[in-house]
Amino acid sequence: MISFSKLHGNGNDFILIDEFNRQIVPDNEKSSFSSKICNRHFGVGGDGVLFLSKPDSSSADLKMKIFNSDGSEAEMCGNGIRCLIKYAIDARYTDKNPLFVETLAGCIKAYYNFEGKDLVVRVRLNVPRFIFLNREFDDLVISLVNTGVPHAVIFVNDVKSVDLKKIAPKIRYSITGGCNVNFAQLVEKNRIVIRTYERGVEDETLGCGTGAVAVAVVAKKLNLVDEEVEVINLGGKLKIFMYGDLVYLEGYAFRVFDGFLVDLR
Repeated sequence: MISFSKLHGNGNDFILIDEFNRQIVPDNEKSSFSSKICNRHFGVGGDGVLFLSKPDSSSADLKMKIFNSDGSEAEMCGNGIRCLIKYAIDARYTDKNPLFVETLAGCIKAYYNFEGKDLVVRVRLNVPRFIFLNREFDDLVISLVNTGVPHAVIFVNDVKSVDLKKIAPKIRYSITGGCNVNFAQLVEKNRIVIRTYERGVEDETLGCGTGAVAVAVVAKKLNLVDEEVEVINLGGKLKIFMYGDLVYLEGYAFRVFDGFLVDLR
């Protein structure tokens, strides 16, 4: 049997496999394992799988590998890394604050504090890389930015009315290598509502941390917001802080339950 934990950040839900002390799933099987366990009917169900292990780099405290529900490996995930930190603190694998997490997108610095029993994690992301701003695409105006993974950002007047499942895949596949797609609505100064279609999940998710950051930094670039922004998605709220090249994502992470895999086919 394989033990696992189920966690979420803003409804963006993950299955975590603890490989801190020994490898559980061989690297060449992680992709197929992830697609099976993420199935919401025949598996546990989740947007992705987090594999927690000891870092290869001496400058990091933890290592995160993340696979999407379709089995593809992602470079980084803002909500996923907060969930991984939540688990690691529960397991007492580290008490460092700040701490560093090794990912495919580089070594990510994070801070945490408790609000009562709830853990709040603030993650410093790598400097966003703007690929283009305000480019026209099928009557839409799109910006593309990499915040650890590539994100298309489109501001609209009414985000609820967007037919996301129809429009987003066209944008997702129009970018070489694919991208996540975020529709955003500025509802008031420094407050944005978003909806995200995630590459690898191939559907709308309740939350996306790097997507929230992408929307915020594009909005800041377009002079729509100030340095501190609240981003609201279907699963809850995230706070984004932008101080020059320093960009932080802050939100809660929750560990929902632990279990054992008996038969995964």
